[in-house]
Amino acid sequence: MYILGVFMLGCVYISCSAGMIAFNKVLMQPGHFPYPVYLVSIHTGSGFVLAGIIRLLKPSIFPSLNGEETHMPVTRQLLWKGAVPISALSVLYLVLSNWAYMHSSVAFLQMMKESNVALVFVFSAIAGLERFSWFRARIIFVILLATAMTIRGEINFSMLGFSIQGCSQLFESVRICLQALLLSNAGKKLDALSYTLITMPFAFMFLACIMGGNALTGNTHIPAPLLSEVQQWWPVLLANLLLAFSLNLVVALFMQHTSGVAVVLTGIVKDAAIVLVGCAALGESLSHMQVFGFALQLGTIVMWSSMKIFPKDFEGGVASGVWRLTIRAVATIMAKRSGSDEDLVLLRLQQWGRGSGACEKHEIESLISKDAQGIKTK
Repeated sequence: MYILGVFMLGCVYISCSAGMIAFNKVLMQPGHFPYPVYLVSIHTGSGFVLAGIIRLLKPSIFPSLNGEETHMPVTRQLLWKGAVPISALSVLYLVLSNWAYMHSSVAFLQMMKESNVALVFVFSAIAGLERFSWFRARIIFVILLATAMTIRGEINFSMLGFSIQGCSQLFESVRICLQALLLSNAGKKLDALSYTLITMPFAFMFLACIMGGNALTGNTHIPAPLLSEVQQWWPVLLANLLLAFSLNLVVALFMQHTSGVAVVLTGIVKDAAIVLVGCAALGESLSHMQVFGFALQLGTIVMWSSMKIFPKDFEGGVASGVWRLTIRAVATIMAKRSGSDEDLVLLRLQQWGRGSGACEKHEIESLISKDAQGIKTK
C-alpha cells in the first residue's frame, strides 16, 4: 500500500506540474489574463498565506523549520543573505518564464529548460560547488547539442520568446546555485514548503514595489489588468493559485516519501508529459529533429542524474555505470521478493557478474533465500 501511495503521489505531481504550465500558457494568451507580473504576485502572496495556514495545522511537513535534526534557525543573516537575493532571482525567472509563454510554445520552452542542467553545472563549477572533469563536460556537451537540435528544429521560432526564456533560465540557474551555496555552508537542506514560507513574502514585496511604481508612473511597458478584467477572471485566477499551491504541497510530500532516484525518474516523466500536453492539448507541433533532440536530452539527463546520485558507480565510465545501476535495480527487486538484505543481494550479483562463483539465476535466488532464512533464524 505504501508503494501504491507513493506511485499515486508521483502521478499527482506529474499531473499538477503539466497542468500548471498549460494553465499559465492559456492565461498568457491575448484576451485572457496576459499579465505575468500580476499573475506571479497572486501566486507568491497566496502561497505565503496558505503555507502559513498549513504550518499552523500540520507543522510536521515543514522539517526544515520544525525537525530536530534538520531544523534551520531563521536568522537575520539567513533572511538578508539568503531569502532576499533568492526571492529577487525567483521573481525574475518566474515573471520571464510566464512572459515567454506569450511568444513561444510550451513544448519548445520545456525543451529549452532541459539545458538548465548545463547552466547549473557551469555556475556551480565557478562557485566551487562542482568538481570539473572532462567526463562530466562531455555529458554536458551532449545535453547542449541536443538542446541546439530542439531549437534548430522549432517550426514557429520566435527570437523574442527564445531570448526571454534564455534570460529566465540564467536567473533560475543562478538562484539554484546561490541556494545550494548558502545551504551547503550551513550544512542544511530546505524543503519545498519551508522554502515557500521563507521566500514568498520577500518575492511578493518585490512585485508589490514593481506594481506600485507601475501605477504611480503610468508605465506602459508593464501592462496592468483593468478592474473589470480582474472581476471577470477571478474564478479562473482562484483555481490557478490553488493549483500552484497544490503543486508545492505535492512536491513537498513526494520529496519526503521517496528516494532521489524516484525523484529523478519522475522528473523525466514530468518533462515528457509537459511536452505531450503542449502537443495534444494545445495543438503545438514538433519537427522530427525536435523529437530526436528531446529524446537525447532526456536520456542524457537520466545518465547525468544517475551519475550525481551514484558517483562511484560511474568511476569506470558510462558503460560500467549503466551496468552497475542495472545490477542495483535487479538487486532491489530480488531482495523484495526473497525478503533478504538488499546490500547482500547486491554483493552476490556483483560476484556473479564478475564471474566469481558464476551461477544460474535460480541458483542465485536459492542462495539469497538461504541467506534470508539465516538472518531470520538469528
